[in-house]
Amino acid sequence: MANGIIINVVGNHYNTLLLKGNEIVEYRKESRAQLHAVGDIYVGRVKRIVPSVNAAFIDIGHDRHGFLHKSDVSPFEREISAFFGNVFRSRRAKDITKVVLGEPMGKDREVTELLRKDQKVIVQVSKEAISSKGPRLSTSIALFGRYLVLLPFDAGVSVSRRIARLAEKKRLKNLLSSISPGNFGVVARTDAEGKSAAVLDEDVKRLYRSWEKIVAAIAKQKTLGRVMSAGSFTQSIDNYLYGADFDKVVVDDEQLYNAIKKHLSVTYPERAEKVYLYSDKGRDIFSYFNLKKKIASLMGREVPLKGGGYLIIEPTEALCSIDVNTGTFALSGRAQEEISLDTNLRAVREVARQIRARGLGGIIAIDLIDMPDPANRRKVEAALRKYLKEDPAKSDMRPIDKFGVLLITRERTRPPLEIEDGEKCYHCYGTGKVQPALDIVALLEREVGLLATKHKIKRKMFVHLHPFLLAYLNRGLVSKSLRWYVKYGKWITLVEDATLSVREYKVFDTQKNLIAVSPFGKKGDESPLEQMDKADLAVTNEVEE
Repeated sequence: MANGIIINVVGNHYNTLLLKGNEIVEYRKESRAQLHAVGDIYVGRVKRIVPSVNAAFIDIGHDRHGFLHKSDVSPFEREISAFFGNVFRSRRAKDITKVVLGEPMGKDREVTELLRKDQKVIVQVSKEAISSKGPRLSTSIALFGRYLVLLPFDAGVSVSRRIARLAEKKRLKNLLSSISPGNFGVVARTDAEGKSAAVLDEDVKRLYRSWEKIVAAIAKQKTLGRVMSAGSFTQSIDNYLYGADFDKVVVDDEQLYNAIKKHLSVTYPERAEKVYLYSDKGRDIFSYFNLKKKIASLMGREVPLKGGGYLIIEPTEALCSIDVNTGTFALSGRAQEEISLDTNLRAVREVARQIRARGLGGIIAIDLIDMPDPANRRKVEAALRKYLKEDPAKSDMRPIDKFGVLLITRERTRPPLEIEDGEKCYHCYGTGKVQPALDIVALLEREVGLLATKHKIKRKMFVHLHPFLLAYLNRGLVSKSLRWYVKYGKWITLVEDATLSVREYKVFDTQKNLIAVSPFGKKGDESPLEQMDKADLAVTNEVEE
């Protein structure tokens, strides 16, 4: 299958692959119970206004507050606030067409002039929650149809930039001006090109009915929370199909297959026949289409390039670095400049595919192979610019600098894809490094000394250790327990504990109370004595201040 969508259902999760030219261009993992989907509409309350960043944090009924920047506040916020204020007070739906829109507010207004603390607001999710950040919100509501986008509290009419013919743009603008309801803006999507007035008018009416349902739901809503979902997974299929040409959609779940067929028969009737059910329960759908290896290589740290080069992709919190390497390409015997150009052209094509497939966003730094020839650098920049145009997410790029680094900024449309293909090592906790045994023994010696002298632990102590560490301490003729008894006058028993990592230890008293742990232990393993020490330090600092 050259171009298509493959959907694998596992429990409550959907794994969706978008294929183009037999290559994976996008891989999404979505949950049936997704917390914040783009397009969801919420009743929220302004929790906190931060003038320094010209933004406000909105309580939408979840643990993480949404982020509302000044630029995402509608220029008709005064009319919106008054309209929904009446809806909240009367608990009845109101007619938007009777609202009188004033002059739009300028962009130079401060957030403190637009919003006030504890104000109720109607917001729409414009960007999903990522990492520890809440969702990004907007007070400019947009309702998406197949051909049009309806914008409440607006009056503008515009046409998609992908519609190139000026005559068609003019026709659509005139048509939309005549069929748009009062106080609604309308945007013609790419699929509206060539459509009749009757078809577009039906889309407007359907979206207007959706708006009336939203206002009615807001009138009944007594708590903060979601009033309208952007739709089920079947409706999100529209986003995959929009503006794209797919041979088929293959689903391995009969219930989802029937739902998608039913939905597409309304939104995309001509494509409903391209939906197929994969029913072989004895073989995984990704295996059937020979995609397992492609998925594995797609998500690896090292990504091979055709011809012998490879990429090293290192995502971090601040940015994503991508290093381009020639690999065995350098052994081809050609001129260095030619090898560098060829490798970089292959690299930028793969980079564009990788960042879309993984959902990478923010700053992306690509360390290319050095190319002294300015013409070759321009060729690489032009190639990357071409590939990025195929990505629906907005992006921008800077020219290659004197260090051979090309910077991209890409819109974060969803959380980056993370595939957990294993568990973190319980010895190093995923760092790849462990503390040397001598260091751990030195720390244990110090801990035992402090417990025996400073805290004056009476009688016995029991030290639990990993078997390897226990064997190290018991080497030689005289055991470590005997040496400690001679030094401190207390018998300290060493106990083997295979549940601990090689850099962990735990000390217990005779009542089996935990009194000390290794500083490299898991979070939450802090002992009572350590808590006492911290409390003593806090008191000391307070007195000194």
